[in-house]
Amino acid sequence: MTVDERSRTPARASAPAEQSFADPFQVRPAQPPLRPRRRPKLIAAGVLAVCLGGLAGAAIHLQSIDQTPVIMVTRAVARGEVIEAADLGTVGIGAAPGLATVPAAELESLIGQTARIDLAAGSVLPAGAVGADPLPEGFSRVGLRLPAGRLPTSPLPPGEPVSLVPVQPTSGENDDKLAGIGPVAATIAASPELAPDQSAWLVDVSVPTGDARLVTELAAADRIALVHEAG
Repeated sequence: MTVDERSRTPARASAPAEQSFADPFQVRPAQPPLRPRRRPKLIAAGVLAVCLGGLAGAAIHLQSIDQTPVIMVTRAVARGEVIEAADLGTVGIGAAPGLATVPAAELESLIGQTARIDLAAGSVLPAGAVGADPLPEGFSRVGLRLPAGRLPTSPLPPGEPVSLVPVQPTSGENDDKLAGIGPVAATIAASPELAPDQSAWLVDVSVPTGDARLVTELAAADRIALVHEAG
């Protein structure tokens, strides 16, 4: 090809270069949202936990509202024994139809009074179980100091029937004043306790008022023995 032919041939237009970057104003189609995977067991467990928590809270709330403070027995007390501060306490209980209780506000007023029935430790104190000393009319209470061998070694709880028997003096001489004097029926008023010097036993008994003087004189002269009666 000659120089003239090359000059008459039109030059080829070069193809425009393609853009390698995306148009920032181009609208892209929205992507569908991902659906979370549901787990029925976990959902049921959560609902159950919420329900149980609500029930427990309701139960605690009802207990705090319905409970009433009453007196309870913290230490066993036998009938006829004097109530001490360590014998009673307080506790909150719910409604107890048919059970007559003692309000906790009366706790201090019961200290020093007498148990009218046997009181079991851990039980709620029933109304009327503690009160003034129930010494029957026509009876007197006498305190005895008896050496070992003048009373049984078996337990003698309050209310137990006993006999007070006159005995001859330890010198061996017969006392004519004891002639014709028989046993005196009595009832244990307070269980025997060892004297502070541990030389004798101290026990309170209830006797008919007419025999109280005789029993007192025999006790002062150390001429009495206590016999446990059946019954």
